[in-house]
Amino acid sequence: MYLQSSTLMRTTLVLAVLFLQSITALAAVPFQRVGMIDRVDAQQQTIVVGDVMYILPTSLRIYLFDAQADNTREPRKERQPTTQIPLRQGMRIGFNVAGEGPGRRGSIVEVWILPREGFKQSTE
Repeated sequence: MYLQSSTLMRTTLVLAVLFLQSITALAAVPFQRVGMIDRVDAQQQTIVVGDVMYILPTSLRIYLFDAQADNTREPRKERQPTTQIPLRQGMRIGFNVAGEGPGRRGSIVEVWILPREGFKQSTE
């Protein structure tokens, strides 16, 4: 039996997402997911990250990723979110989602703007 290319692509995407989520959990970073912003629609209050659409609430908290503070197994140090940086297409972000479930689109509640070259994960 031959798999159709679209089925194979979807399976590969699901496996990649699961892999990234497991790496993120092991590294003890403060976000659940990592992705590239595809589109931001402020009027519709939506954001597309990695071809998945999420709700973009007005109460969104945005942080700059700080490798010293965020990439450790220590409890997250509370910092003030930034409102200085608008989210734009092409940005690499780490983010947390709430309210996601069967038939429900999740809301991105926290965003960490990551460096363009990525970030190093702590292995300690």
